[in-house]
Amino acid sequence: MFISLVRPVSFRAQNAPGAGNRCVPSTSRLARPCLRLSGEGLGSGAARQAFSGLSRALAGLLASVWLLADPTVTQRSLAFAANPYDLGTDRGVQAVMVCRELLEPIPRYVESGSWDKARSNVNYCTRTLRLHTALRAVTDRLLTPEYDLEKHESAMRVSSDLPNVMTQLDATLYTPIFMASDQGVSPAQRKYGDEALGYLEQAKQMLDHYLSLLPSEVRARNAAAAAQMRVPLERQ
Repeated sequence: MFISLVRPVSFRAQNAPGAGNRCVPSTSRLARPCLRLSGEGLGSGAARQAFSGLSRALAGLLASVWLLADPTVTQRSLAFAANPYDLGTDRGVQAVMVCRELLEPIPRYVESGSWDKARSNVNYCTRTLRLHTALRAVTDRLLTPEYDLEKHESAMRVSSDLPNVMTQLDATLYTPIFMASDQGVSPAQRKYGDEALGYLEQAKQMLDHYLSLLPSEVRARNAAAAAQMRVPLERQ
């Protein structure tokens, strides 16, 4: 058994059954190290199987070292780590605006006992529009400490507290679904509905406050785009 390392300019490592690792032409623009292993001299099946596992492990290790050594990969990783909320300022503002509109029909749904419809609006904000991510993206890119320290701290509080309020709102709307109601909304369901409206009012106030922190030109620029966003739910 012997192991050799080669670093061809246009070759890569490829596994083939029964052939160990071999070097084949690559279309990659980057030079990648190739691990060449030979199992000559290994007679038993167990020995060859162990050798095959070792060759795959070494090939994976070498590929990881190559990725870490490549400057383009490293730069992309560092950029993502520096700002994982890379949603874009305008898209983030539009998501916040749409979420605020989606909260408007919820009192009507609670009144009629349409719990699933109410939850759909909440979950569309938190899951589809990624409200938490949108808030962090706008805060990190626009409402920075350099722009206005007081507004930045206020925006950070909203970004931190609002997701919990939305979670409580969804959970309170979820519970009445499993409560028996022969006609209309039962007293027990009404209790949870009133609690949900309390969380809803908190969420609306927090979103209104967050939007008020934005420069007027940013709100004006994104209002029309937010209104044109296709949303498969009632918004008003």
